[in-house]
Amino acid sequence: MNEQQIKAAINTYSKLSTEDLMTELAKHMAAQKQKDGGASMKQTIERLKPLLTPEQRKKLEDVLASVSRA
Repeated sequence: MNEQQIKAAINTYSKLSTEDLMTELAKHMAAQKQKDGGASMKQTIERLKPLLTPEQRKKLEDVLASVSRA
């Protein structure tokens, strides 16, 4: 993913509500699970974790757990 793609994604997703973000995350996770068992999603999440505060990491873990249950 290049810088332009990242900026476009931030622009798109920053406008969504929490509920809409959860829906999008669930769609992406389902697609990745079918594609590679979720391996690339897990790698991305692990690369992001060091950039997050402890509170943000906790929120990410909570969100991932709730999406996984859905």
